[in-house]
Amino acid sequence: MQGLKLDNNQLLACDPQKAQVLWFSKPDAGERRLLLERFNLDEHAVASALDPDEISRIEFHPDALFVIWKRPENYSGKDSFSFDVSSFGVLL
Repeated sequence: MQGLKLDNNQLLACDPQKAQVLWFSKPDAGERRLLLERFNLDEHAVASALDPDEISRIEFHPDALFVIWKRPENYSGKDSFSFDVSSFGVLL
C-alpha cells in the first residue's frame, strides 16, 4: 500500500495515515481486510477489482462510485495479432 497526497497539482508519496489517495497493487490478506473494513467493501467488489478477466463497468452506490476499467498493456502485430490488457479498480 502506498499513500499519496495532492500537492501543487502533483501526486506525491506520503504517510498512508495522512494520505488523500491510497494505492494498492496486489494487496496481501491484511491490505484486503483494510479495504473491506475501512471502505465498507464486500469481498465480491475487492475480488472484481483484482480479477484480470473482469469486465469493465461503473457501479453507482449511495455513498460511492466503483469503476473497473481495462487498459492496454501490450500490442504485437507481426505474424499473429495480440492485444493484452490489464484491469484496475477505482473507488471514489
